[in-house]
Amino acid sequence: MNKQYRWRHLHWLGAAFLIAIMPMVVMAQSSTNQIIEGSLRVVEQGEIQPFDAEGFYERGLSYFQHGEYDKAIDDFSEAIRLSPRFAKAYVTRGKVYFEQAEYDKALADYKAAIEFNPRFALAYYNRGFTYNALKQYDKAVADYTKAIELDASSTNVYNDRGIAYTNLNQYAKAIADYSKAIELDPKYTFAYFNRGITYYNQAQYTKAIADYTAAIELDANFIAAYMNRGISYSDLNENEKAVDDFTTVIKLSPKNTQAYYSRGISYFFLQRYDKAINDFTIVLALDPQKADAFNFRAECYFLLKQYKQAIADWHQFEALGETLSFNDQIYLEQSEAELKPQATATVVAPK
Repeated sequence: MNKQYRWRHLHWLGAAFLIAIMPMVVMAQSSTNQIIEGSLRVVEQGEIQPFDAEGFYERGLSYFQHGEYDKAIDDFSEAIRLSPRFAKAYVTRGKVYFEQAEYDKALADYKAAIEFNPRFALAYYNRGFTYNALKQYDKAVADYTKAIELDASSTNVYNDRGIAYTNLNQYAKAIADYSKAIELDPKYTFAYFNRGITYYNQAQYTKAIADYTAAIELDANFIAAYMNRGISYSDLNENEKAVDDFTTVIKLSPKNTQAYYSRGISYFFLQRYDKAINDFTIVLALDPQKADAFNFRAECYFLLKQYKQAIADWHQFEALGETLSFNDQIYLEQSEAELKPQATATVVAPK
């Protein structure tokens, strides 16, 4: 059968997403809960003094924690008005702007914080995260590197710089950063997962599987880790193991089109065509525009000599704007020939 679709399958799924830690906010010396509780009392009782920049900052923080972004921005802005060099208010307001996808404003606030406090590691980290989101990876690396120079103990910064390096295809540097994050925190699930993706991108599938397994051991419900491990098993032609992982994804996420599609392909290569057809049928119920599912299902029908169904699926594949491969065109023609009535000779008895 036509093996080009194996590559298409793994390419589609292999664009696995990297996981970064969302930008942090600046917390006071007391615990987060204490700040929120105390700030909520301030909100309820209106106890902020007119010139209390810290009070406005803490109330803004509580608004932010509760998703009231406009009120949070108002309070951070007032704190900045009262104390124009209030660096942590700039950083936290920048985080709120980031959450609202107002990236230019976020960058402006992080820049201001750095100008007022050039040794503010968190400001560099959050600005780097914003550059990462904007796909300005070189700038992200520069800011993460500065954050590490100022505070080498943050696992998140190493993880996120690793993501920037991965997106720059600088895989050796990315792996070094993920490994450093794991060294600092051996239970850092996302660092294992991201390092696994980086190994996968270098076709080091066994190492990728080891890292995805480590992530799963730390989080038994980590859907993306099961998904990516299944893909890696597929690349090693260990389709039974791939089926197990895709099945786990389906149990955790019953409408996961990607998992049904991937499991269907694994069944295809295991020559379990009936099961593959069932999975491709579910895929098409969830996503009727998934052309490759029609093509794969057609190939399954062809191999089971169900020619009418195969023809229908290949025609639907073409109707979605796709072009049959050379081999599949031949299979389609063979299927049509099988369904044509066979000519029979007429025997005339002698008179």
